[in-house]
Amino acid sequence: SLLATRTAAPDSLNDRCSSPLNPAANDINTLLVDPLYNQFVPSLGLAYIASVMKAYGSVEVFEFRSHLKGHFKTLAEFRQAEESALALLEKEMHEYDIIGVSVTVINYPRSLKVASLAHSRGKRVIFGGPFATILETIPALRGQIFSDSHNSVDMVVQGDGIVPMHEVAQRLQEGGPLVDIKGTSTIESGRYYRNPRG
Repeated sequence: SLLATRTAAPDSLNDRCSSPLNPAANDINTLLVDPLYNQFVPSLGLAYIASVMKAYGSVEVFEFRSHLKGHFKTLAEFRQAEESALALLEKEMHEYDIIGVSVTVINYPRSLKVASLAHSRGKRVIFGGPFATILETIPALRGQIFSDSHNSVDMVVQGDGIVPMHEVAQRLQEGGPLVDIKGTSTIESGRYYRNPRG
């Protein structure tokens, strides 16, 4: 996994956000999860988001591809390796406040497993990535992630996640509401909120 230490975010990001980067004493620690196992390069999207979240606390990127190496002769072998990776993820997530998951069509079932695991540990779960964006863009499929995950997912980020994740961290530090952040969807008190991208 890729470990990142706390640092200031690039000045250029302040121009893209409605509020400036202002890290406070109460850290927001973030674990970003890439459930894909058959890609050869790290997710650039998660790397960009990590660079933002480092301003608020510790950040780690957990890549399933690092834990599902080798060739599996049977589906049972692959499932066993997947369960081992999930068990390792469970051990690592205890010190984090936010679990962010990059979702694609291929890794959607595993993403739901990660969400269920994180939710059972009381973590705030945020989905993003191409498939999450598609599901929240098509009117007939909006809110599908929340029902598929049995409400284990707290928020879905649509499109570029850099600015919305900055806003989430800022609001959490200030104790502000999360239901009106641009480019996100969420459910609060049984009500579905969807905020178009700015």
